[in-house]
Amino acid sequence: MSVLLAAGANPSALSVRTCTPALCAALGRYWDILQLIMDANGDVSVPDLESGTTVLHEAAAAGCAGVCLSVLERGGKITQVC
Repeated sequence: MSVLLAAGANPSALSVRTCTPALCAALGRYWDILQLIMDANGDVSVPDLESGTTVLHEAAAAGCAGVCLSVLERGGKITQVC
């Protein structure tokens, strides 16, 4: 991921699955990848276009309080619903 970001990959681009790289990382519980994406200013507030799930929802569901705090500090919206 760091190679892709260094090469100019868009950390907020939507996938074919209608989610951002940040959400895909959160869905897979790849917290280290999510951190790289957040460090590259990837948008953590964009919900999945099909389900409405957000990065914050996934971090909370996994019980990762530290990740939740990081997401909130980077623009995650606590009031966003599915």
